[in-house]
Amino acid sequence: MNRLSSNSNEAFQLISHILQKDSKSSSYKLALLRGIIEILTENQALVYEEEDYCFIPLGPLAEKWLFYYLPFVYHEVHQNSGRPIVFYQHLKELQQCYKGELLDIEKSILRDIKKGFPNPNRREKYQNCIHEIAQCIYKNPMRYTLNQYFKSEYQFYQKREELPSLKKLDVSHKIYRNDIHEHLGFISFRAHVRHGLELFGSFLIGENSIINNWADLTLNFKKNKSLPFEKNEIVELLYHSNNIRSVDPPRSYYEKVQSKGELFCLWTLKPLKENFETDHIIPWSFWKNNDIWNLIPSQKDVNNNKRAKIPSVKLLRSRKKELINIWQQTHSEYKDQFEREVALTLNIPKHDFSYEKIFEKLIEKVEYLIDELGMEEW
Repeated sequence: MNRLSSNSNEAFQLISHILQKDSKSSSYKLALLRGIIEILTENQALVYEEEDYCFIPLGPLAEKWLFYYLPFVYHEVHQNSGRPIVFYQHLKELQQCYKGELLDIEKSILRDIKKGFPNPNRREKYQNCIHEIAQCIYKNPMRYTLNQYFKSEYQFYQKREELPSLKKLDVSHKIYRNDIHEHLGFISFRAHVRHGLELFGSFLIGENSIINNWADLTLNFKKNKSLPFEKNEIVELLYHSNNIRSVDPPRSYYEKVQSKGELFCLWTLKPLKENFETDHIIPWSFWKNNDIWNLIPSQKDVNNNKRAKIPSVKLLRSRKKELINIWQQTHSEYKDQFEREVALTLNIPKHDFSYEKIFEKLIEKVEYLIDELGMEEW
């Protein structure tokens, strides 16, 4: 049966209502919808359905919000019609822990997230910031989205028994994404809307797109009227978080292996004697994932040819032995980080860890992108 069945009309009606008719005194509703769409297409291993609701991990969502709003805090562009956004001060304090231009700060925060925030001051600022973002998500857009449509609060997003909180998270030692995820748990929304968001989320472009609505809303906030920003510049800020790609730490390891004459291209199986590139197996354009297991050495011309195409299941199966060999090496070199990333993004806990399971999850992801979303295979 066609998955776009009887509930699809209502699903699209609700999405359309959020974008075009739902009252907005801040950009929170758009940010929440954008984050959910990205998680549905990037982290579906962590998404599940129960009864009539689809459950989304709040930790990765809060992290996305941090990077959505950081450019606006950095440039002092308002995201609320009145007072500053709820977590403005906490995000500003985190930003001030770092030096450099915006992209330098974003990359430094991303490095600290991966390393568990070795600096205690930054760690505390980050915990406070994510805590406030998570509470804002629950108390604001989750509460008020479509409340006029349903004549009641918490109707599109489900009300939880407890407020999300990181106050019990021990910050006397390093904290990782997995710790955040464990403490914040999940939020949920009406399940019948899920497939519409998965299928058409990336195509919400043009006049009624999330980004376009968000840019218009930002320019219409009274306190932004005097700022020297054109709409295209606001759009650029909104896409800024998509540019924070990082190929460390495996890149430095691959360089060491290359210096010994032992590095090869996964796709051609030829030795890499000159310049090489660190390729995202699942292209960055489809999944903003810098995890070690998703980064492999590749010939420059081959990587340029692959670009945004998805490696075919057949190709991956033919390179399974070599790929697992790369994972074994990088796992040995970066054991804790490798296992944390696999647990969080592929939902493979440490006690159930195996290279076979990682490969199976990779195949599932590739089949989803090619068969369900119609992405071009390579």
